[in-house]
Amino acid sequence: MKISFPRMGYSYIALKWLVENMGHECIVPPEPSKRTLDLGVRYAPEFACIPFKILMGTYLEVAEMGAEIILTSGGRGPCRAGYYWVMHNYLLQELGKDVRVVAFELPLDNLKDFWKKVHWIRKTGGLSVKEFIRVLKITWEKLKAIDDVEMRSHEIRPLEIHRGDTTRTLWKGLELLDQANTLEEIEEARREGLKMLESIPRDDSRNPLKIGIIGEIYVVLEPAANHYIQIMLGEMGVQTDRSIYLSAYTRKNTIINLEGDIFSKARPYLNEAPIGGHGVNSIGETVL
Repeated sequence: MKISFPRMGYSYIALKWLVENMGHECIVPPEPSKRTLDLGVRYAPEFACIPFKILMGTYLEVAEMGAEIILTSGGRGPCRAGYYWVMHNYLLQELGKDVRVVAFELPLDNLKDFWKKVHWIRKTGGLSVKEFIRVLKITWEKLKAIDDVEMRSHEIRPLEIHRGDTTRTLWKGLELLDQANTLEEIEEARREGLKMLESIPRDDSRNPLKIGIIGEIYVVLEPAANHYIQIMLGEMGVQTDRSIYLSAYTRKNTIINLEGDIFSKARPYLNEAPIGGHGVNSIGETVL
């Protein structure tokens, strides 16, 4: 099958490896552009949020590229994100696109549905259970390594002497991780990426302004959706700290739910159940 997925930051590197090594052809979603948003605005409901519209445009673009299946996530709580995939499916069918959106609900909410879809993808790719577990493990390590290298880049960028050095080095590090195919190669690429970042000429005597970045997961994770705010601020000499990285979010929502601590921090200021759009998370992350 020809499979695609939403573009969320640099996670496409790990997801591309996952799709290809599960025996499918990967249609890598292009970086969201003005055309992507124009398509989303044209065909999405007017009241829909920006993430919905960017994803709508992305799905239309990957459909043009030949995608047959788009894998995405579901969601819980009052936020409409849990229904994105239903509406996207409806709109794509209405437009006559021969592509289907398949959503994985959070395992903590519906483990049976999650594994049913996972095994469907595995079987259609012809993988044994043992090989499938190996592929998942490598994908997970690749995703964590990508986040490690990106996080370090945001710490170094405001200290760089030559503007742009950190960003150029980050691309090189991500390219190494893209080429890694085993646990050993991933660890070697991670170490090399971090080593290259550490070698960047910098002024450690600086005391940069520190800014936290909070908000809805898609806009926080996808640089094209937030106008590359972390790189822009970093090159202005600002130290940024982001509330969401995909590996940490995945760990919290698929393995063990650690959200309670965030909600407890938010409760004195917003004593409600989750209100959607990572609203309570944003308050809790601000306190932390």
